[in-house]
Amino acid sequence: MTEPSQQQAIQNLQRQFTSPDVQQRLAALSDCLKFDQGLDLLAQQALTDPSESVKQSAYWVIYGDNPYLNENINQRSPNIILQDTISCVAISSEHKIIIGGGWKTIRIWNLETRKLINILDAHSHWVLSVAMS
Repeated sequence: MTEPSQQQAIQNLQRQFTSPDVQQRLAALSDCLKFDQGLDLLAQQALTDPSESVKQSAYWVIYGDNPYLNENINQRSPNIILQDTISCVAISSEHKIIIGGGWKTIRIWNLETRKLINILDAHSHWVLSVAMS
């Protein structure tokens, strides 16, 4: 792509990011990686977008998966929580409970039943570590 065409494409992406339509902003995230300046634009959107789904999706785009745009969302495992990425875990000493921290949440699962026990939504940003005693 020539330099003027690339600049025009970046300007189009910037316009998409100002749209009130979340789906349009989500679609623009995937296109960011096609351009030299795209990673900077992707990072900026991840930090400033008012939508939590756009912020989370920016992370997934970098890793090659955008679950908010995936047409086969219903075919995914019901245990996948699209709004979150687990950033840390702790397992109880008796191996019965696992706790995972992510974006503003802590989730607690029973390892024997494989069921989600509780979700704690009390953090202001990423939960980077969890522990239990």
